[in-house]
Amino acid sequence: MLDVNFTPSEKDMARFWSRIDQSNDATACWMWTAGLHNRGYGRIRWNGTPECAHRIMWMLTNGQIPVGLEVLHYCDNPACCNPKHLYVRTQTENMRDRDARGRLNPRGKWRTPNAKVRLRALPTDLYREIANLRT
Repeated sequence: MLDVNFTPSEKDMARFWSRIDQSNDATACWMWTAGLHNRGYGRIRWNGTPECAHRIMWMLTNGQIPVGLEVLHYCDNPACCNPKHLYVRTQTENMRDRDARGRLNPRGKWRTPNAKVRLRALPTDLYREIANLRT
């Protein structure tokens, strides 16, 4: 759980922002380039606690996450940290949204359109080389 009274240092902020690729325009996904959770969410140690990068971004740009709400992605890209792609809803609304978008297959496994996040975060030529090996 994030400490609501934690104020990040300049070093914390520099470290956080250095891990976000903002090379695309402001409407595109801003990819987290450091460690990823097994479901593709960006991970960072924040105030000594592992946290999801998109949650940190929400807090830095919008303030505290309201109690009982989750930070979700309009873009369905778990590694995205673009604050324009983030919104908050309840867990129940999140599950309804997941089902409506078809992100859970019949066996109960996650199916996200951006499941190849780790590969897509690579330079284009390296991504193509790896993709060709998989076919």
